[in-house]
Amino acid sequence: MNKNFIVLHIIVVLTLLICSNGSRADSEYYADLSIPLVEEISLNLDKKFDGYHGKIVKQILDQYPDKISFNLTSPKHAYEAFYKGRYSCVTPDSKSYYDLPNDFVDSTALSSVDWVIVQRKGTKPILSKKDLIGLSVGSFYAPEEIASIVPQEGVVYDVIPNHSTILRKVAARRNDIAILPQVGLTKLIAKREELKDLTFEISPKIATVAEAIMCHDTKRGREIIKLVNQGLKAINKKQP
Repeated sequence: MNKNFIVLHIIVVLTLLICSNGSRADSEYYADLSIPLVEEISLNLDKKFDGYHGKIVKQILDQYPDKISFNLTSPKHAYEAFYKGRYSCVTPDSKSYYDLPNDFVDSTALSSVDWVIVQRKGTKPILSKKDLIGLSVGSFYAPEEIASIVPQEGVVYDVIPNHSTILRKVAARRNDIAILPQVGLTKLIAKREELKDLTFEISPKIATVAEAIMCHDTKRGREIIKLVNQGLKAINKKQP
C-alpha cells in the first residue's frame, strides 16, 4: 500500500475521532448551573427556592431567564457532574472548601453557613481538628469535598447522602459524631424521637464558610461569574 495513502488514511481517521469526541462532549454538557436539592436551597426539598441560599439564587436567575441554564438535582449528581465538567458552575459551594489544587473560581458570596459537630449528650467537647483523629464521623460530603474543614487522614468517614440516616447512626453509637451544616438540624432532631439524645451545642462550631456560585475557570464559567456578580449588585441596590 502506498505510504502517502497510509498517512492520509491515518489523518482522516484521527480527524473523525476528534470530531466525534468533540460532539460527544457537547452532548454531555447538561446546563450552566448545577443546583443540589438541599435545605439551603429548598426547605422541604420540594424544588421551591425557599431556603436562605435558594432565595438569593432565584433572584439572580430571574434576572437572566435566557442567559443561565440550570438543573435542580440530587446532591450526589449535582456535585459529581460538576466535577466532571457537565456543568460550568455549582451552588452552594465555595473554593475555600478545597485544599487541593483546582480550577475553581467563586462569585461574590451569596450567604454563609455554620458547620457544627453533632454528638450524643454527655460526651466530651471537641475543641480542635486534632480531637477528631481516631473517631468515626458521619458526613453528607466526601472528606475531600470539605478538605478545609475536616482532617484528610486519621479519621474514618461514613459518607451518607441523607441527614436523617447520618444522625441516626450517631444516636445508635454506630458513629462517634457527625459533621454537618447547621441548616435544618434543630428541626430535624426535635421531630424524631430516636434523635432526642443528640446535640450540636457541646462543641464549638468547626467552621463558618461564605458560600457562592462556584465555577470552573473557563470562558463560560467566567461569563456566569460576571452575570452573577452583576445580579447580586442589582439585588443589593434594591434593599433598604
